[in-house]
Amino acid sequence: HASSSLPKDDGAGGSSELSCVPKDARFALVIGNQNYRQPELCLSNPIADARAMAERLQSLRFDTTSLEDATRASIDDAFEALHDKVVNAVEEEKKQTVVFLYFAGHGLNIDGKNYILAKETDNYSLTNQRGVKACSIAPEELLDNLQECLGKERGKNMCICILDCCRNIPEWAPDRMRAIPSSGLIE
Repeated sequence: HASSSLPKDDGAGGSSELSCVPKDARFALVIGNQNYRQPELCLSNPIADARAMAERLQSLRFDTTSLEDATRASIDDAFEALHDKVVNAVEEEKKQTVVFLYFAGHGLNIDGKNYILAKETDNYSLTNQRGVKACSIAPEELLDNLQECLGKERGKNMCICILDCCRNIPEWAPDRMRAIPSSGLIE
């Protein structure tokens, strides 16, 4: 399930049609993963949390793309589309470009690097670092890429990233998970 929308805001907290296009650009990518391939990894709240976040961002005039139970490929595709929107906004010299990334689901930290887990994660993928990296995405890499697009003007453009991640070690695989040097997410 994916959606994208940009509500109108009259600037006074209410909604109305704007007579001109805003000078700033606001983009959001919101992901909620709760129904993983491995049943023991399934969670109960990420989709509801992601929907609530997307609704709030839309009310703040963010062009919001939402993904539910996203695969690594669908996250990659959504990020590529977001990257293109950001590049276009920067080229159009908007007053400010703001990018907001939100992920709710499972996350890990390996060797000081955060990873968000895609829907296809299962017990086999969690047996070693290479397996984890194959079914996950490193948000820092996405943010570095976006920061490069936004340029170095401090205060003008910004990226905000919230990782609302479950970091529990599944009971069915404690030995395998302990073999991966993971201390949760870097906060």
